[in-house]
Amino acid sequence: MERKMQQVASEDSLTLAKQVARDLNMDFRKERVREAARGLIDLYFEDIVEALKSIDVDIHFDNFLSRKIQAFADYTNKGRQWIFFDQHLHSYFFGLNLLLSIQTFEVPSYEEQKEMADLFKWHLGVILRPQEKAFQDHEKKLLVKYSACSAFANEFTYTMVAFVICHEIAHHFKKHLNRRAKMHHEIEADLQAYEWLKLISDKNKCLKNLKVSQNALCAPIISFRYFEIAQQLGVVSNSNQSHPSPKARINALFPIFNEIASENAIKVYQGMVQSLNDFSELC
Repeated sequence: MERKMQQVASEDSLTLAKQVARDLNMDFRKERVREAARGLIDLYFEDIVEALKSIDVDIHFDNFLSRKIQAFADYTNKGRQWIFFDQHLHSYFFGLNLLLSIQTFEVPSYEEQKEMADLFKWHLGVILRPQEKAFQDHEKKLLVKYSACSAFANEFTYTMVAFVICHEIAHHFKKHLNRRAKMHHEIEADLQAYEWLKLISDKNKCLKNLKVSQNALCAPIISFRYFEIAQQLGVVSNSNQSHPSPKARINALFPIFNEIASENAIKVYQGMVQSLNDFSELC
């Protein structure tokens, strides 16, 4: 049986976090951060369950480092609803979100933009290579230099994680696993997950960890744009027959976001899309 490996905070990552916290004038308690990092995805799941109390989520939730970056819904051997979330997905999203945040909200030099575009393309491919080092030395330097972007990248990351978990809950909620799998089930799960994400955002003051703001509600759409660009650049294959294309999923979610988003949230989204276009051209 495969041993369950857990994400842990290394001494190097704790030192880096301390430096960023100091730059942002934030309190830093090493052991508290170490402990939180160990159970971070569980904390997010607890907030999701709290936000969705009205539907009584009774699901066994598993998350650890596996050999493949993935998330899926299934049943346990005893027939209980089950969800698995690979912890690599969190660091995968954070690396991409950090680079995109710097490109969008800062004024990096052309040399830095080219370097970030190369890092961005490398990160896109990590989804096929989860055992590789999650964070490159160049990114650590960027994180220290542009530490203010870390907060936004972090919010986008946990919003993406929450959406993925809600998507898998939606498969159980919609009873998709009891029927033959069809592509439209994925769109249905996306739409339900997004409704729940809006609820999580509305309740962010009551939740301990998922402080999803209006500006972050475009995060799921941006995550699908990551996969779309990865396919366009040939980093990953576009031959997946079990899921709709990233474009189809973007087209399903964007009208809902566009209807509810504030003017500032629209500007954030547009700025990030432009930055993605910049990276695509530089790659």
